[in-house]
Amino acid sequence: MITAGGVETDRPKSFASPAGVEQSIPKRFVEIAVRHASRTAVSAGSNEWSYAELDQRSKALAIQILDRLGEKSEPVALLMEHDAMLIAAILAVLKTGKIYLSLDPGDSIERLAAMLADSCARLLIADQKNADMASSLAAEQLPILVIARDFKEPSTDTNFPEASPKAGARLMYTSGSTGIPKGVWQNHRGIVHDADVYSEMIQLGPEDRLSLLTSCSFAAAGIPLFAALLNGATLCPFHVRSQGVERLAIWLRERGITIYDSVPTIFRHLARVTGDNGSFGGLRLVRLGGEPVLRHDVDIFRQRFPEDCRIMNVLAYLSIDHRETYRVIRSAGAGGTCGSRCRSFPGGRPRPTSRERL
Repeated sequence: MITAGGVETDRPKSFASPAGVEQSIPKRFVEIAVRHASRTAVSAGSNEWSYAELDQRSKALAIQILDRLGEKSEPVALLMEHDAMLIAAILAVLKTGKIYLSLDPGDSIERLAAMLADSCARLLIADQKNADMASSLAAEQLPILVIARDFKEPSTDTNFPEASPKAGARLMYTSGSTGIPKGVWQNHRGIVHDADVYSEMIQLGPEDRLSLLTSCSFAAAGIPLFAALLNGATLCPFHVRSQGVERLAIWLRERGITIYDSVPTIFRHLARVTGDNGSFGGLRLVRLGGEPVLRHDVDIFRQRFPEDCRIMNVLAYLSIDHRETYRVIRSAGAGGTCGSRCRSFPGGRPRPTSRERL
């Protein structure tokens, strides 16, 4: 038993073996894709892609990227909808040994242009829906690769560059609330480590189905994205902004989501519109972060969620690195969190293998 924020939880005492962490994301993903070839990797809209299919789709795009840029490690920008093709594109960029920068089409043109210019990306990949926006951003100064909807399997095997675990994998930008957005990057080793620690902490397995509600341009999206794909689970992207919270409630039940991840604001709206329609029946973990979790949120959780479901409060910061502290309530029926006078829910303790100073 290990104590998490004062609450004992069953999980291993050791996290992320050094040998396992010293891998690139593509190397780990290939191992998982072989082991779980027929299992569903991504479930988004009408797309249900197995690990084998996701691997092939990402390879096909990776070949196109290498044809245009060669093997040099550099940023590649992605301007795509929050769906399965974006996931394939992220893997494709990583397979080439390059660094992906995910741009949210919902952001302002000014912010997108600033990030694109600062990143020094030499290629902008877009889906067909965002091709016109990509042309405006590129302004004829940057090559654009528009991904076709029709998938063509690679005709030959390609030996992709071997990325070092210490090489850059992901480029993100801060909100810019204190001025100009600042670029922050993560290497392969850090992302694999985060995924391993989280998966062991929550005992993630191939039968789990993880929601991906957060835009891939944000740091918070990295945990569900890579924890799922590097452990054989199913990743389920859903775009709340376009589809709404009412549809999200139905979607949770239809997709059989077991691990829910969002900011507390969406959680509150979701709880407000669902009633007792069984939307939460399949959940075993609710992970909230990005905003303060309030006592009222915990009360709602206890009233509406399954007895064996747990809630995790995450405090993370981006400007230096993506690290977390966490607090877990063992189940919806567990007692005593932070006292009757406490309005907010404590952030808890640092994740295993890390020490934090605030």
